[in-house]
Amino acid sequence: MNSSTDSNQLYSAIAKFYDFGLWIFGYKLAVNYFIGLLPFKKTDAFKVLDAGCGTGLYTFALLKRFPHATINAFDLNTNMTEMMKNIVERRDLGNRVKVFTGDITKSLPLEWDQFDLIMTGGVLEYVNPS
Repeated sequence: MNSSTDSNQLYSAIAKFYDFGLWIFGYKLAVNYFIGLLPFKKTDAFKVLDAGCGTGLYTFALLKRFPHATINAFDLNTNMTEMMKNIVERRDLGNRVKVFTGDITKSLPLEWDQFDLIMTGGVLEYVNPS
């Protein structure tokens, strides 16, 4: 088994507790700080790709601060994306967020020039730079 498969299995196992862990360890505060540094006005409408979205921590923080942003979000782990889809549905955000399962190391069904911002949080350590 390779490390990518091991990581995917680990994230599947912890998916239900993932957001709580991020809150406990203060990661949500760091994300809100980062989102606050983005060079957009609150009223700007812009398109975002959240690559490695997990359960949507960056996506939901960005949507809260920028109510006119739209986001395509994906993650390799199906459990994480399903949790995020449920949150999107519960919050009635389907017109602003599209969530799908995808692998950052593979071709995706997207046009890269369609985005004003591409976010990655906690994903690049799983990508082989060679």
